[in-house]
Amino acid sequence: MAIKTRLISFAWGVAEATFFFFVPDIWLSRIVLEDKKEAYINIAFTTLGALFGGSVLYFLALSHFENIQSFLDFIPGISNTMVEQAGYQIQELGLWESLLTGIASGVPYKIYASWSGHLNLSLITFLMASACVRALRFTAVTGIAHIASLCLQNRLNISQLYWVHAICWVLFYMFYFHKFGF
Repeated sequence: MAIKTRLISFAWGVAEATFFFFVPDIWLSRIVLEDKKEAYINIAFTTLGALFGGSVLYFLALSHFENIQSFLDFIPGISNTMVEQAGYQIQELGLWESLLTGIASGVPYKIYASWSGHLNLSLITFLMASACVRALRFTAVTGIAHIASLCLQNRLNISQLYWVHAICWVLFYMFYFHKFGF
């Protein structure tokens, strides 16, 4: 079971870093409801997947950035304006601060990965910043879900916790797509 869970975590990290618009935090916050230790182990696999996917976009954007921009525009919740603003942000604030800002602002990582390649930023810096910031976000969301499950576990059974989990993520995405468009 652990191998399958970790493969899903890695694959979801790759997918969300490249084309998928649902964050792997959904998966990680679900795992923590049943197996706290496994959830935290899966953060590493999800982060590695994100680094792999981010690297793919980084390298593609080195010479095909216009195509990547067009591709990103087809992904729900991403607009040309968002892509352009992320580019200005990286140039003004730098990669580390931009990635940290992206956590709170809802700008997808795949946009920063693309700009990092297009701007020919250091691959090592890109990978280090990505690893730190992605792991930070995955850990924060998993930790919040962990605390919430501990608070609710005496009142709700696992099936009810799954319903609460699903409802929270549906509400999150309703808000996100309302704010950024679908």
